[in-house]
Amino acid sequence: MQHDRLLLYLTSPEQKEKIMKQKLKTHTAMAKRVKITGSGKILRRKVASSHLRRNKSSHAIRSMDKKFPLATSDTRRIKRLLPYA
Repeated sequence: MQHDRLLLYLTSPEQKEKIMKQKLKTHTAMAKRVKITGSGKILRRKVASSHLRRNKSSHAIRSMDKKFPLATSDTRRIKRLLPYA
């Protein structure tokens, strides 16, 4: 209620817009799954690293421990989920 009264007293549209602007929320699940480098690249980990691990070769297991860059087609979608990254 007080917020509405405050908007009535403001004169310029810039002041109204400054008060009405909302903060964007970070998708915390995605923030835990990816890492963003200093240059802005998005790194992800490989899937199925712990599922049926004994059947996989040691080379495959070692390669799953590393981080890999995200596909360029997915970066736009991820950047929408992480607005401040």
